[in-house]
Amino acid sequence: MRFCLYDEQKASVLSIMDKLGDAIKNKMVQERAKTSVRIYPLLTREEYEAYPQSYRGVVNGRYYLLYSLNEDMESTYDQVIID
Repeated sequence: MRFCLYDEQKASVLSIMDKLGDAIKNKMVQERAKTSVRIYPLLTREEYEAYPQSYRGVVNGRYYLLYSLNEDMESTYDQVIID
C-alpha cells in the first residue's frame, strides 16, 4: 500500500510515498509550514475494488475503506485516495 500527503484546504495530493514512515516524516515537515495535511492510503481503482463491497463506500464523492495497515493494528474505516 502506498501513502500520500493530502492537503485538505486545496483538496490535492502533495506527494506520494511507498512507506508509512516516510509519509509521517514528510507530514511533520508540512505541519511546520502551517498547512493542513493528512496522510491517506493511495490505491489504484483495481486495488480498491479488490476489497469486499461491504468494506468500501463513497460519501460525497470521497472514497472510504475499512483497512488495517498490518496484522497488529486495529482496522479503521477512513478515507482513501484513488489514483
